[in-house]
Amino acid sequence: SCLTRILKVETNYREGDLIKIRNHRQWSICVPTDLQGGQGKVVREYTMSAIPMGFGKSFMNLEEKLGLIVKVVRNKLDQPQGYRVQIGQDVWFFKSVLAQKYFELVGDKDDEEWGSR
Repeated sequence: SCLTRILKVETNYREGDLIKIRNHRQWSICVPTDLQGGQGKVVREYTMSAIPMGFGKSFMNLEEKLGLIVKVVRNKLDQPQGYRVQIGQDVWFFKSVLAQKYFELVGDKDDEEWGSR
């Protein structure tokens, strides 16, 4: 059913989770370099081929970067709307739909080795 498909797609990342940004069908998460240092700036997705020639240095590609989820933003139904993620010194806001496409959980928190670190 449609509801079952929606529930399976929902992300369930938690505060403290370590994630890695990956690409999704030739699309990447990029941020304008003039926004670096911002707190909670909204991240958008781009295809690198859509960035005009000469403007590549104006964008920072977050692919393969590690991030720490510092806040889960929820709606009134307690569903995740988005995530505040610290990457280096910056904190970025990723909508849940982007998290579904681009986040990859690093490590397994249930693993005993993880808990002993």
